[in-house]
Parts: sequence; structure tokens; C-alpha cells
Amino acid sequence: MALSADGNTLAVVAIGEDSNATGVNGNQNDNSARGAGAVYVFTRSGTTWSQQAYIKASNTNAVDWFGRSVALSADGNTLAVGAYGEASNATGVNGNQNNNSEDDAGAVYVFTRSGTTWSQQAYIKASNTNAYDYFGHSVALAADGNTLAVGAYREDSNATGVNGNQNNNSAGNAGAVYVFTRSGTTWSQQAYIKASNTGADDRFGYSVALSADGNALAVGAILEASNATGVNGNQNDNSAYDAGAVYVFTRSGTTWSQQAYIKASNTGAVDWFGRSVALSADGNTLAVGAHFEDSNATGVNGNQNDNSARGAGAVYVFRASSADLAVNKVLNTAAPYTVGQTLNYSITVTNNGPHAASNVVINDTPSNLTITGVSGAGCAALPCTIATLANGASETITVTATINAAGAFDNAASVSADETDPNATNNTDNSGNGGMAGSVVAGIIFSDSFE
Repeated sequence: MALSADGNTLAVVAIGEDSNATGVNGNQNDNSARGAGAVYVFTRSGTTWSQQAYIKASNTNAVDWFGRSVALSADGNTLAVGAYGEASNATGVNGNQNNNSEDDAGAVYVFTRSGTTWSQQAYIKASNTNAYDYFGHSVALAADGNTLAVGAYREDSNATGVNGNQNNNSAGNAGAVYVFTRSGTTWSQQAYIKASNTGADDRFGYSVALSADGNALAVGAILEASNATGVNGNQNDNSAYDAGAVYVFTRSGTTWSQQAYIKASNTGAVDWFGRSVALSADGNTLAVGAHFEDSNATGVNGNQNDNSARGAGAVYVFRASSADLAVNKVLNTAAPYTVGQTLNYSITVTNNGPHAASNVVINDTPSNLTITGVSGAGCAALPCTIATLANGASETITVTATINAAGAFDNAASVSADETDPNATNNTDNSGNGGMAGSVVAGIIFSDSFE
């Protein structure tokens, strides 16, 4: 089921429903399409709930399992419905629904509401439709309904990363995720996403979740087999069969990239870590279900090591760390300047948050300057590393340098840290606030300065 952000629109699935109706509010009584599936939309007025719509696929067929997955936009006006058993060989958006030659290829249907009236807006298929891919087994919508993620956990290509080769189907049941975006009323595919360590039978795409703005995507691969633990560990030791993993991707503009490879803190075989995933609205908090985790712990942060409760299950919560670091440099020595003169300038680093920054590296690239000294913030040379910089904190270092040539001199200061920086534009300051060094001729100094 799915619920709108305000709690007033509810979509309820019945994947085994049997009517042969199509579209919205059709005849519910002819049960000749076994396992076709249906979705029911309910709305609340005050404290009273009532059914608003009975929704079927536009090409209802038996065992399509329409409703296996559903997602609603925040306002409840956009509904995505997965039917992983749908069998057409169409590709892309609004293709031919009538050639059912690809068993269990899967499809997704998008419906929109105007007032109280629902209608189908799009019929969506994979860009590389194949039988038994289970496209639509999982779906997620951004809050505005304009970004849609679709999992096809039995897709077979051996591609890795984003927008790789879809045509080599040598990694059976590896899985894939497809991202679609809407402009106006038109849907198009934006990305074809695979794991960074694609492997046969990993089932990548079994679960998907999007942040509210659609710029963060979490994907579960329930049978991924590495024995890594924690975040961004070694993906290559596949000795923990069916342990599971979750991959986090982020979007900048229209470009997707993998941000994190996430494993349980107590990775174990057959735990199915990634069976379910959920993201907070800002995309910085991730919850992951491990359906068959075996510890007998209770409550929060108990003992993970006693695996005497077989298949008990667990949930893990991860928090993304991000820090917007800004660097600013100021020349403290006034003109005029001459070759051989010693001057100093300040470099200030500020953490604009929202989290603390770790391993903050400050560096500086001088031009026509020779650095002779560095002080402040525990720094004695460049590059310099500050272990931790709290949210809202600043550190300033002072650099002493000698002008080593006539003409323009300057420096470019930069900063980086272990955390993701949401604003890279302020990580470097090369704004040209240096100076112009003149030559000494018969005791007369020829010089200029600039800002």
C-alpha cells in the first residue's frame, strides 16, 4: 500500500484480484482474469474514509500481478503501479501493449488525479524489455511525482554503474533499476542503473526508495554475496552468499552516480539485507531491512553476534554525513611589493554543515611565491589536515611566503574532507587577490598591486 504525505489518500493493492476490467472504475464482477491484480484508492474527509477509485491496467491480463508495488506522490495526485508479470515486448513509454511474447517482463502504469477523477497517464516499460525481468517489482516516486524509480530484480545484463551496456545478458538475475522523469505530462527514461559489482543472482532492484526531491536513490540487492561490513567496504569477496547489500545513488542535474555501497554491521549469509529500504525526505537517513538476520538481540543496539534466533530479522539505520566546506584567502601585507619581500596571507576554512567534517585537508598552490612558514589550527606545513571541524566552526591558518619573481603573484587555496560536500563551488578560492611585484633599480622600486 501507499499513503500520501498528508495522510488523506491511500492506495491499497490486491495483486491476486481477478476481474478482467481495464482502466478506472470498470466492471469488478467478471473474474475471468485470474491474478490480474487491482488497486483501490481511498480518501479521507475529516475522519471519514471512502473509496474514490478502482484502478486496473489498460491491458489487463491474467497473472500480470498489477499492484505488486505502488507509490504515491506527496499530494496523492500521482500513482505508480507495478505489474511485474505483465508480458508485452514493448520498450520505453506508451509502446504497444498487445504483443504478449515476453512472459513476466513487467510494466509500470502511471495514473494521475484531477479533482476526484483518475486517469492513466503513462504505460512504462524497460528500455531493454526481456522475459522474466520482473520490471515493476518495486517502484518509488519523488514527492512531486516527477521522478520514478523502477526495479527489475531479475534483469540479466552484466553492466555495472550508470547507463552501461544493456545487451549482454550473461549475469542472470543480476537486476537493474530504471529512472524515469516527467516533464509536463511526458515521461522519458533518464538512467539505467546497475550495481558497482554486478553479479548473477544478486537481485539488485528488489527494493527501491527515493528522497523527496528525487535526487537520492537507495537500491536493495537482497542476494549480493560479499562479506564486507559497513560502508564502502570490499565488494569482491563473495563468501557470504545471499547476505545482501544496499547501494545509494545521487543525481546532480540529470547525471546519476553511485555514492555508497552499504552492508550490515554484522554481515551474515542468507540475511537478505536490503529486502526493504526507506529514505528520509532529505535523503540523509536510510533504513534497511534484513529479513532473515539471525541474532537473538532485542531493542536497539543489542548484541549482534548470537545468531541463535534463525530468521528473526533486523533493521539497520544509516545516516549520511555531509559538510559544506568553504575556503577564503586574504592577503594581509599591503603594497608596494618587491622581489624577495616577505608577506603573509590568511586562509580561513568554515564548515557550513549540516554535519561535522573529518580529515579536513587545507592546501595552497602559490604562484611566484615560496612558502616559508605556516601557523594556526595546528598546522606547520601545507597541505595540512584538521582531524575534525564541527558544524558552524571555522579555522584560520596564516601563511608566510617570499616573492620569488617580478610580476604577478597569487595563490589558490582549497579544502576537502571525507564527507560529501553538497556545494563544491566554494571549496577553492583563487579569486586573484594577490599583487604585482616590481624590480629594484638604482634604489627605486617599481611596483603595482591589484585586487
